[in-house]
Amino acid sequence: MDYYSEARRIAGLLRTEGLDADAANIEDTIEGGSTASEILMGIRFHLERAMHRASQTTSRQIVLLINEVNKALN
Repeated sequence: MDYYSEARRIAGLLRTEGLDADAANIEDTIEGGSTASEILMGIRFHLERAMHRASQTTSRQIVLLINEVNKALN
């Protein structure tokens, strides 16, 4: 799985839902991270925060990505 692409796709969904700050946080994490672990932990952190503001459909996709990120980090 391409975690970064999926996170960017979800950021796009968040942006269409008017959650620009959440989308920017995810994108900034990907662009500004120095290691894969740091980026994945940041993605997970920001997705968890955005999940509660996102639509139900987007929230489900966020949960799926968080689960995959957790597997990658373990």
